[in-house]
Amino acid sequence: MPGVPFYINMHIHCFTLDHVPEKFFDSLIGGKRFLRISKLRKTTLNRLFVNLVTRKWFIWIVRRFSRNGANQLRRLRGLIKYSSAPDQENLLTRLLSFYDNWNPEHSGVKPFRYVPLTMDMEYMNAGIPARLFDQQLKELHTVKSKEEWKEVIFPFVFADPRRQNLLATVKKAIESRKAPFSGIKIYPALGYYPFDQVMKDVYLYALQNNLPIVTHCVNGSVYFSGEPPKNSVHPLTTKACYGNNPDEYQLNWTHPLNYECLLNPVHLKQLWGSSAPDLSQLKICLGHFGGENEWLEDKNLLKFWEKSKPVEEEPFTNYLDLDQDWFGEKRNKWFLIIMELLRKYPNVYADISFTLHDARIYEVLKKILLFEHVRNKILFGTDYYVVSSVADENEVLNTLKKELNDAALFDLIVYENPKRFLNW
Repeated sequence: MPGVPFYINMHIHCFTLDHVPEKFFDSLIGGKRFLRISKLRKTTLNRLFVNLVTRKWFIWIVRRFSRNGANQLRRLRGLIKYSSAPDQENLLTRLLSFYDNWNPEHSGVKPFRYVPLTMDMEYMNAGIPARLFDQQLKELHTVKSKEEWKEVIFPFVFADPRRQNLLATVKKAIESRKAPFSGIKIYPALGYYPFDQVMKDVYLYALQNNLPIVTHCVNGSVYFSGEPPKNSVHPLTTKACYGNNPDEYQLNWTHPLNYECLLNPVHLKQLWGSSAPDLSQLKICLGHFGGENEWLEDKNLLKFWEKSKPVEEEPFTNYLDLDQDWFGEKRNKWFLIIMELLRKYPNVYADISFTLHDARIYEVLKKILLFEHVRNKILFGTDYYVVSSVADENEVLNTLKKELNDAALFDLIVYENPKRFLNW
């Protein structure tokens, strides 16, 4: 690792079951009967049930009958394995253990820095956590203030527009004297658009202080669990919203075109009125880069890159046109929309957390790293501990290093780009 003093994992989690709402697992198999959070924390029978149904052999059997059921159990296995830890510091300590022997030439040196992304799940219509969000922040501040963690973790504070005194909560975390947080996390899938006007003051605060923001931009397993509103339309396009159930409806909030609505001053004025600020310089990372399914879904994607000339000679098609189909077969892929956002806005980044566990994406990754407007915008992250449902933490990093097979590109993604994003 010559010239690179440490690596940066831009996307991890360390919330525990205490920070998860009571009905978090209701939509999963046996959720209402066996998977209520209070039961998982207190009842031996329920823990035994979870231990049984999350065994790999059991999931393999379920997959023969229901792919969706198997996927649910796989996610449950990953979450329960880690989130049942006694506290956040325990989870962070377990994270460090994955890398104890990863880089033996740095004996005695901790070669990683980590960005824990807090989660405020009190408004996802799944009940109330045993320990509220304010307590989650306080606990993480306490860990961060310890000498052994000060230069190891750099947490981000969650911002949800439904929280009272939101800006005060964000500023308190960022401006803490003993244990300052380093950025802001948003998660629209929990029930709001990223351009919700209540977020205006938070965005202006981030802009004025050059604070990085990480958002969730993938079809994930954590989302608002309430029934979708009937006959709803997108606030800007006025097109009918997609989806008849919570899992589908989350995509309306998470869709990457919503960031064109937020960052394009013309669109934002349509949403917020003539006094809308110019947010086009916001430093924002689109977490998960749309997800591995979006990278792999279009069979012509690689042909597109093979035929494309450098972007300076032949600009992309306008994938940010809001009049296009947002969903369905005729839609542009999230992958290509995010690519265009990276090209258009100077401070838009994307991390490949969780997505990078799938070795099939690397052929595309190596090709897009040839494009200047993209190669300096891609950030390493693992999505610990959520990624444990598909791979161990150190396996994810080893896969990245093996598949890239290029020390300079590896250092770019795991050190240089994250360092720039964090203003270091």
